[in-house]
Amino acid sequence: MNRETDIFQLITGNPQLVVLVNLETGEEEHYLDSGAFGPMDAAFTGLNLFERTVRYANEYVTPKDREDFLRQMSPEALKTAALEGRVTEVCYTAVLDGKEQHLTTRYIPFCQEPIMAIKTVCFS
Repeated sequence: MNRETDIFQLITGNPQLVVLVNLETGEEEHYLDSGAFGPMDAAFTGLNLFERTVRYANEYVTPKDREDFLRQMSPEALKTAALEGRVTEVCYTAVLDGKEQHLTTRYIPFCQEPIMAIKTVCFS
């Protein structure tokens, strides 16, 4: 497979968000954003991936899912998963626009680079 084919496969399945993140540099490449998370964009400007993850968890992820969400999406956990070549999948509930939504975010090792693809799909 090549990079373009891998990106195409990531954007199938109607995800709300697809971003490639270099876990060493923090650089991001955005490939798909449905706008589903639009209201929070301004509050997250200037934050790196991991700072945004903590803020998102504290402001939007329900309390019952928050601790597990943060543990699985910590820098250490994601770097370990990338090195091992395994997908990290986190299922959680977030309150967006006043409604609970059941989401799954997958961090997927990408093209044998220090990069994980973030793919978020909404199930409600």
